[in-house]
Amino acid sequence: MSKCESALKPLMEKAASGDIAPLFLDASHFVMGCDFLGHIYGKTRRLVRTFSGRQRYNVPGALDYVSKKVHTITNDTYITATEVCAMLCQIASEYKGLPVRLALDNARYQKCAAVQELAKKLGISLSTYRHTAQTLT
Repeated sequence: MSKCESALKPLMEKAASGDIAPLFLDASHFVMGCDFLGHIYGKTRRLVRTFSGRQRYNVPGALDYVSKKVHTITNDTYITATEVCAMLCQIASEYKGLPVRLALDNARYQKCAAVQELAKKLGISLSTYRHTAQTLT
């Protein structure tokens, strides 16, 4: 059993019994001008011309482990602590009365003081799990 699995297994067991609401937060960044995203996959890498600059559609989302419901916030600027805090508020209102455990990746905007303080105020427990291609395969 991997280190990640051993850390998550007790949490998943609590979730199955309804004692806790574990969610996994991450973000996707879609490049504007690539209307085929999600439809093309291949063994070779291809260069695709898109707009110049950093024009992206950002979708931070949190997946509920039990119900598989996805909570999202979207924008076309940047993902910052402000968006993460908005996500925390959305999650707190959805899961009132139930302990929430939120698993984060290693993004800086998720670990800053503003996010940590708001999570504490809302009663949301934050955990950071570093994932690599090796642990995901």
